[in-house]
This record gives sequence, structure tokens and C-alpha cells, in this order.
Amino acid sequence: MNCRICSSLFQEYLENTISQDLMDELRSHIELCERCRVCFKTYSLTIQLSGRIEQPCCVSPEAMDRLKAMLLQRFFSSH
Repeated sequence: MNCRICSSLFQEYLENTISQDLMDELRSHIELCERCRVCFKTYSLTIQLSGRIEQPCCVSPEAMDRLKAMLLQRFFSSH
């Protein structure tokens, strides 16, 4: 698995909507790749913290797309 594929699967991984084989492959890549590990932690922490806001809210699909685009841009622009 490469970094681009790995990062494109973060949301599906957190939602547990991908196959077990793909989850295992993604988990293995994250363990080996520091950049993906940091990116995944940032992504998942953002989702987790957004759920702790006092007023019930959910992250809009547009906000998720912006977050994903920002993380991918920063991730791949520093190569």
C-alpha cells in the first residue's frame, strides 16, 4: 500500500466500512510509515474532538472534504 491510498482510506477505516484485509494492510502501513501515522492521528483526533463539543454537531461532508484535502496537501507537498 502506498501513502496516497492509505490516506484516502482514513474515513472508511474509522467507520469500519472496508474489508478486514484492507484494514490489516492499512494498519500495517501506518505502523511502518511515520508520515501516515502522524497524518492518521491528526485526522482521527480531529474527528474525535469534534464529537466532544457540548452542542451536538456533526462534521459536514464539506468540512470533511476540506480537512482531507488540507491533510493530503500538507502530506504530499513536503516530499
